[in-house]
Amino acid sequence: MKTIGRNAPCPCGSGKKYKNCCLNKQQQIGSTDVLWRKLREIHDRLAKVLVKHGYDLYGPDLLEDAWEEYSLESGRIYDMNSHENQLFVPWMLYSWLPDFEAEDDDDLDDWDCQTIAESYLADNYHRLSAMERRFIELTVNQPYSFYEIIDCDPGNGFRLKDLLVGTEINVIEKSGSQNASPGYVLYGQAIQYENVGMMIGTAPILIAPGFIPDIIQLRKKIREHEGSIEADDLILWEDAIRELYFSIHDRMFT
Repeated sequence: MKTIGRNAPCPCGSGKKYKNCCLNKQQQIGSTDVLWRKLREIHDRLAKVLVKHGYDLYGPDLLEDAWEEYSLESGRIYDMNSHENQLFVPWMLYSWLPDFEAEDDDDLDDWDCQTIAESYLADNYHRLSAMERRFIELTVNQPYSFYEIIDCDPGNGFRLKDLLVGTEINVIEKSGSQNASPGYVLYGQAIQYENVGMMIGTAPILIAPGFIPDIIQLRKKIREHEGSIEADDLILWEDAIRELYFSIHDRMFT
């Protein structure tokens, strides 16, 4: 493709010079894409080391123990080849607070209320880059929710609306946006790192618009207890939110 000169007419047809019109937009898109790729690399690299750290902490039964709590002790069988792992594994690493029995109060103080990612961050703080540390901090503090697709740019990303909190976020999502359409709903975790939004743990299904009333009903229930809904409230309601996801999943596929 021929390079456009800075002083050439902008190809958008505005009549302005390229440098005074779309050049800056293209540069911003390029820098955003570079940052997103760095974040994806960090995500993939941390996934491997955090799983190892989890096994070091909790032993060979790590996956089974985490799955039992993730599945809300529903009797669902763990399948290491299931697409559900794209949602379950990030939850295990960044959100799971193991329900174990400490031998004494001192043990409880050392372990309670710490995710695998937080434990790894504490042990390796000075070995991690500032970007890696911030990525972990953002992810462990971000609850799971239902996100309606407001707008979709296939191959690039979405504009999403949190159906429980009401906030909106633009996320870059190269592959997941290929077959998505406005009105459908994602269940997962969305973070904002500087000017880049991205999904971390995301369910392997697109929830049909017909299930939005179920989500709205849960939102009403949360509001009855909490008043206005903030992101922190979703952490308290995590099990109920995930239970609704399982219910919707089962109704879609049974």
